[in-house]
Amino acid sequence: ELDMIDTMGDKYTEFSGTYQAEGGTITYARSDGEEDHMTYSIADGIMVLDSDWFGERTFSRIDNDFYPEDPEASPFIGENREYMIGMTEEGGIRILEYLGNAETLEVPSSVFGLPVTEIGEYAVCYKEGLKHVILPDGIIKIGRQAFEEDHDLEDILLPATLGSIGNNAFQYCYNLKEIVIPAGVKVIEDAAFWECTFLKKAVLPESIEEIMPEAFYGCSSVVFYVKPGSYAEQFCRENKLPYVTADSENPDGTVLSQGQNESPDDRLIGTWIEFHEGEFSFFRFSPIGNVLTILESSGYYPELYSGAWESDGNTITYYRRSEYVTEGYSEEIPYYFSGEDLVIDWYFERVCTRIDDSYFPEDIESSPYLGEDKEYWISLLEDHTIRIDGYVGNDETVIVPDNVFGFPVTAIRDTAFMSNDGMKRVVVPNGVTFIGYQAFSYNDGLESVELPDTLQTLEYSAFMCCHALKEIVIPEGVTFLDSDTFWSCDSLTKVVLPASLEAAEIDAFDSSAAENIVFTVKEGSFAENYCRENGFTCVTADGKQLTGGTLPVDEPDDGPFEGSGDGSFEVEETMSVSGDAELYNEAMALFREEKYYSARMAFIESGYGDWEEM
Repeated sequence: ELDMIDTMGDKYTEFSGTYQAEGGTITYARSDGEEDHMTYSIADGIMVLDSDWFGERTFSRIDNDFYPEDPEASPFIGENREYMIGMTEEGGIRILEYLGNAETLEVPSSVFGLPVTEIGEYAVCYKEGLKHVILPDGIIKIGRQAFEEDHDLEDILLPATLGSIGNNAFQYCYNLKEIVIPAGVKVIEDAAFWECTFLKKAVLPESIEEIMPEAFYGCSSVVFYVKPGSYAEQFCRENKLPYVTADSENPDGTVLSQGQNESPDDRLIGTWIEFHEGEFSFFRFSPIGNVLTILESSGYYPELYSGAWESDGNTITYYRRSEYVTEGYSEEIPYYFSGEDLVIDWYFERVCTRIDDSYFPEDIESSPYLGEDKEYWISLLEDHTIRIDGYVGNDETVIVPDNVFGFPVTAIRDTAFMSNDGMKRVVVPNGVTFIGYQAFSYNDGLESVELPDTLQTLEYSAFMCCHALKEIVIPEGVTFLDSDTFWSCDSLTKVVLPASLEAAEIDAFDSSAAENIVFTVKEGSFAENYCRENGFTCVTADGKQLTGGTLPVDEPDDGPFEGSGDGSFEVEETMSVSGDAELYNEAMALFREEKYYSARMAFIESGYGDWEEM
């Protein structure tokens, strides 16, 4: 019997039949009756078959156990295959293309019993979602552009057997953070790690004999770990690249390399931040490899720079790498200390404040204060607290941060959260003392607001035209309600006014909306008097009614009263009443406007008595 499986693109064909072999010829009778003649030769474990049907082909002997009895289950055959494969001249397997979409890719060490020795050109490129790659021992070559533009790739384990990495192999792998080059690699080709922006650590073996000029182009944050006296150390020294020496006695490379600044100004080491006209910049001085990383917010387009630094107490020499990584150019940056602040004269004089290293945004794209997807615009105030200047997010629930880069948030600027259509709930954190003019106004969908106990100031129109807002608790500490603070908040039914309130404008709440509000106040407070003077209904926290008529429970809107027929009444406008004439006239006006419920409350408040006595 002769069984054959022949793969053709995404398809495969199975054949079976009988054969006879004489010398160099095989006669093959297929099960469908077709017959074919093939010539063959065998030498050094390789068989060469030649036929009119499929031409000359070379075969390697494998163990019978590797014959795919179920082609559909094989990752190398059929429509659902994961790999396209080929054979090298040496008889190993070359991965031609990875067709899967896994987050973690563990490349097989063998296929049909033959060792995998190469990752071919373009084999694993443009893979969205691929984060982790493990290459097995036995692989000796990674082809050019093999992993190009795998933007999500965070780490790759290279095998000890690896001997070469092709041009552009890891180009545009933006999220690759660390690479350990195995000891057998002699050359790092051009653009091998081009624009690996977040590469922080590259371990270079003593075997390296050449690093092409643009191998690490755009890797502005990388620190090289090299063997003392190696070509890699010489390369870093000559090109002013940050590096540390690492050997068996010092595997972590914590000793600064020779040729770099071994005695920097220790006062600089750490992370500093500077604010300027709504933008901000970070300066991070690392003692490891003497790396200076600079991040400028620049609106929606932050810029990241990195390089090596030296200092003499008055001047920072910065070997910046913003273009070709091996062709850094130096800048002289004067600096001095003013109390606890660092003053750097970099394009203009910057006053920098020290922050914890953990606040440096390692991932710009995920920061709510940086990049195109930022949510907040911020400023640093003179007292070293943060003001929220604007919010451009689209969350239904917005929990305002209580600190930014370690600085407490204390203020929300004018119009900062205004006209945000999707926002339904806002939590303002403790620490915020000031909410500015129209800060949350015109948010039609805003239903719930939690204000902090620390709040002191609500500016003019802060929540104007928040039509869906149902209730609000104004914290103790607020002493004044300005005009239009809650104007046209049509759905408000419950408002808690603090005992600290000392003054309030009559139009802080518009009169037509306020008639539906029950205010909770402290008895004897300014808030009670405010409600009394303006005809608002108010109660104490334990439910005692202080002003107003019957609390609205079953009659929430203005409509005809029970027994009123078509809702109309004949009222003698000149009738004699005892009580508050002004309130009586207001009641009559409401009555004529057919606002019957409000009219009734006003009549009762006027002292006339009950509506039915009319």
